[in-house]
Amino acid sequence: MASYRSQSEFCPLLPCPSLGNFVERIKDACRFLVSAVLGTVLSAILTFFFALAKRVVSFYLLQWAHCLEHSQEL
Repeated sequence: MASYRSQSEFCPLLPCPSLGNFVERIKDACRFLVSAVLGTVLSAILTFFFALAKRVVSFYLLQWAHCLEHSQEL
């Protein structure tokens, strides 16, 4: 009975270089790159809005404290 072997059985220790494998590696690298860039952009946007919110809250707290000082003087 004849036995058939796949291409990968002939080089078990070293990965067989193939165009499909290379293309998959390029796709994975691109996915990683896009994911890293999107994560960085999202992080920058969130940091900006949290900093903006902190300034707005600080401004209103200072205004409120200023109003309290003036109301106690009366």
